[in-house]
Amino acid sequence: MPGLNEIPMNKIFDGSVVIITMSTGQWDGSLEAAYDYGHTLLELDENEIPVKAYRKPQLPGGVRTAIRGAV
Repeated sequence: MPGLNEIPMNKIFDGSVVIITMSTGQWDGSLEAAYDYGHTLLELDENEIPVKAYRKPQLPGGVRTAIRGAV
């Protein structure tokens, strides 16, 4: 997993419409694309309890940081 921007659990609904669940340590191209697009990734433990949340940081004005490979 690359260095993801962890956010507080009480902020997972702030500014995000899409929340995608993932297992601890899970990482693939679909998760990377969702993260790059600005969706929230919610990490669940083996008992499906949320343990961490990640979302790409925003630039001033509410714009997400550049998506890698975008023109």
